[in-house]
Amino acid sequence: MITLTRPVKIGLIAAGALLALGIIIVLAIVLTAGGSKQSLNNTNDTNANANLPMANSAPLNNDNANADTVSGDNKNTNEAVNTKDSLLRLGRIVVERYGSFSNRNNFENITRLEPFMTEDFKKISIESIDEQQKQPQEEDFYGIATSAIAMDLTNFSAKESAMVTVTTTRTESRANQDDNVFTQTAEVSFKYVSGNWKVDNITWK
Repeated sequence: MITLTRPVKIGLIAAGALLALGIIIVLAIVLTAGGSKQSLNNTNDTNANANLPMANSAPLNNDNANADTVSGDNKNTNEAVNTKDSLLRLGRIVVERYGSFSNRNNFENITRLEPFMTEDFKKISIESIDEQQKQPQEEDFYGIATSAIAMDLTNFSAKESAMVTVTTTRTESRANQDDNVFTQTAEVSFKYVSGNWKVDNITWK
């Protein structure tokens, strides 16, 4: 039987204590590292999920989805603008021609506009010419020249009807007299007939 001296016993106890302490420290390091790794993984998962769109969320960019609709709206808007501009120009031309005449032009200011008239207005115009031809005609020259100075689209219903108000300067001429210059407004009613805008009436105010 081996007898251990007191110093030896103390040495063994100290060595055992150091060994136990070392094991505890190693275990602590391992556990701490594992916890940190798990925490890091959880953080990465959270950040990754933050970049994913929600299942019920709308697309981030739906410009392409609305492209056809937007293009259609723009097309309709452009067509309406072009139509209104055309009506204003036609209103000016019609009023200047219709309102410029003399007792020497044989009512050409009206007859040349017949292709632009509705059948109803054409009929009214022909009847008006017939009535005037029955009246005694002045031998001396008489005429009026009309020039448009402003146009306004006062009513518009797409592919149905429209009205253009034209403000004009009119110069009335008579033989051996000074010209008479005055301002007068004409209202041109348009009607959409078989794909074309036609003059349905002209009223001087």
